[in-house]
Amino acid sequence: MFGDGHSTTIVNVADNTAGMTIWTSNVTIDGFRFTGNSTPVNAIGVLVDGGAGAVSNILIGDADADLLGNCFTGLTTGLHVDDGFSSNAIGIEIGVGNVFDNSQTGMLFSVMGVDIVGDTFNNIDFANLAGNYIFLLNRAEFVHRKPTFLNVRSAF
Repeated sequence: MFGDGHSTTIVNVADNTAGMTIWTSNVTIDGFRFTGNSTPVNAIGVLVDGGAGAVSNILIGDADADLLGNCFTGLTTGLHVDDGFSSNAIGIEIGVGNVFDNSQTGMLFSVMGVDIVGDTFNNIDFANLAGNYIFLLNRAEFVHRKPTFLNVRSAF
């Protein structure tokens, strides 16, 4: 687990970088504040990169009962899940307590092999986003002849 899950660790994100890049399985991101500047250029809070191989058991958000989660603010994209057109599978769970605000895009899924565990976004809080809250690109969450339902009922 990255972050202690009980306090907030601030990660300042510069333009053309990611505050944190994940390319391995079994990772929890809990208790971070990813902060860009007021006019971000390709600043990503967390990049989940499956280009080198399949990754699974990724949890973004609260891992215990304190509801701490993460905050993504002042970024181009808060969470970007990408496989680099490799079609590698990526299993990711969106836990509780995440906040996306004052950014361009909340979450971008640009991977065909993504599995959003439980098909839920829990209680995400979106505020003051210039673009999409959740953007599914390149057939993300698509299964031929089977509709995809994503639960966003608890999102703000």
